[in-house]
Amino acid sequence: MTENQRLKIIRKFLKETQADFGASLGLTQAGYSDIERGKNNVSGKIKILLKREHNINLSWLATGEGEMFITTIEDSEMDSDKLGSEQNFF
Repeated sequence: MTENQRLKIIRKFLKETQADFGASLGLTQAGYSDIERGKNNVSGKIKILLKREHNINLSWLATGEGEMFITTIEDSEMDSDKLGSEQNFF
């Protein structure tokens, strides 16, 4: 499976149209469609935007191995804060 095919999987998982997902990456629907169809490659700029805007694990995009999304530090901190407040509750 190619990066282009995995990109389509991401978009479908997020339940976004090509137009909306492309816009989040600074692309038109047609420009994004060309990438998804394999006419154009997933550029370095697009990869940076995928990571920044959608927390995409670029290793997963390249290989299909691991998790599709990156767990952010804020998510981990929020989980720790939540756990701490729950412990104080009891």
